[in-house]
Order: sequence, then structure tokens, then C-alpha cells
Amino acid sequence: MSVSLQPGDLVLFNHRPKDDPVNEKVRPALVISNADFNQRSLNIIIVPLSSNIRLNFPWQIVLSDTAPFFQSTRLRVSSAVMCNAFFACSKKEIQRILGKIPQDILHQVMMKIREILGIT
Repeated sequence: MSVSLQPGDLVLFNHRPKDDPVNEKVRPALVISNADFNQRSLNIIIVPLSSNIRLNFPWQIVLSDTAPFFQSTRLRVSSAVMCNAFFACSKKEIQRILGKIPQDILHQVMMKIREILGIT
């Protein structure tokens, strides 16, 4: 992807499960790596989203379709940012930028990831 990816961008990426590489699916994800890293690296760091929202699951941030910012995400349904499942992804796997989340939500995601990693 030639477009500059920024933290907070929601993207669609080609997800190839390791246990079933034939069943590639296009999935939404949140870009969390910084713009400089994204510019210089062949990879980006993303957090997958899921429409399967689990109540009281401590490692997710919910993007509710009733939130004032939801339209800017261009997601179709409420989704959970699965903070416990972040990973590096080749930029070649990114199909397009879908939308963006507000900075305060990105901050919540980053704080949750810091908590998971034990970074204070």
C-alpha cells in the first residue's frame, strides 16, 4: 500500500489463518504503530477487530455503532478492538484504509496494550 498509514487508521487486511491458509478472509484492523515506523518498515503493527463482542472481556475496547464517532470508522456494525491479539503484518496485506478512530479511543487501546505487556 502506497498511502501513508497513521496510528488510529482502520484498515482492511488479508487474514490468512496459519492453521487454514486456504481460507483467506478480509478483516478490519486498527493500526497502532507510529507513522515513522510505518513509513520505514515493510510491516505495520495492527490490532484485529471482531464483531463478536464479549461482555466484560477485559482486553477489548468496543466501538459502538451508537457512538458519535462511529460513522467515521466506516464499519458496518459495532466491533471490538481485540487488544490482546496485536501483531505485525506486511503492508502488502493491507487492502485499503477504511476509516479512523478518535485519538481518545486510540489512547484507550494503547493503555490496554501497555497493561497487557506490563509497561507502566
